[in-house]
Amino acid sequence: MDIEILAVSTDTEFTHFMWKKKSPCLADVDFPLCADPSGAVSRNYGVWQASSGLDHRAHFIINPDGIILAIEVVTAPLGRSVDEILRQFAALRAVRQNPGKAAPANWQPGRELIGTGTGDIGEL
Repeated sequence: MDIEILAVSTDTEFTHFMWKKKSPCLADVDFPLCADPSGAVSRNYGVWQASSGLDHRAHFIINPDGIILAIEVVTAPLGRSVDEILRQFAALRAVRQNPGKAAPANWQPGRELIGTGTGDIGEL
């Protein structure tokens, strides 16, 4: 499964440019940072805050079939873990490539997947 990542925020492309230029955590980001200053995308995904004109911090993982597989929405003072989002991507890719398998809690790339039958409960 090819993974395509894009980030969307209510910030302008100019803010994204400076954010990427000044923030060490974004220096190597090679996916698009998309500007949504009108909040149209945020409204469509239900994370728009009309009172502030901003969106909640959120991420959505959507598979190639257009199905949302993971959602996280947090309030503005709380940062998100890029490592956790990438772990989720890797887990969902592994599960998609291995039908009938699941990624257990705290699964990490390279670790074993588990079966999804009742006999598999508690195996890892």
